Amino acid sequence: MALPASVKSQACVFTSNYGEASAVNFLGKSLGLPKAISGHNNYYIWGPDSCTGRVLITIGVSLSTVQQAYKNVTTLTTLTCQYCISYEQILPVYLCMNPNFTSITALWPGVRHYD
Repeated sequence: MALPASVKSQACVFTSNYGEASAVNFLGKSLGLPKAISGHNNYYIWGPDSCTGRVLITIGVSLSTVQQAYKNVTTLTTLTCQYCISYEQILPVYLCMNPNFTSITALWPGVRHYD
């Protein structure tokens, strides 16, 4: 699914862990993917950067979690990886728009996890 330019310019990617965020940031740059952020380990410390959260593409985040934060959630795809570790299998990818919050920085402390 190609995002309209007006939506893509606002989008960032939120992943469930630092490995996914790193892969998006390293491999996705040449594909034109938005910058990835995460609440996992050092990615949490680096914060949301310029991400406003108005348009978020999530990877590996549960549907119930994104539905708590956004009014409009669309399933984009499910990522599968034959050779990945079990918790990297069957990852949902959602497009989230119309947030229920005013600032992603207010939510940021709640996404932190060091596991």
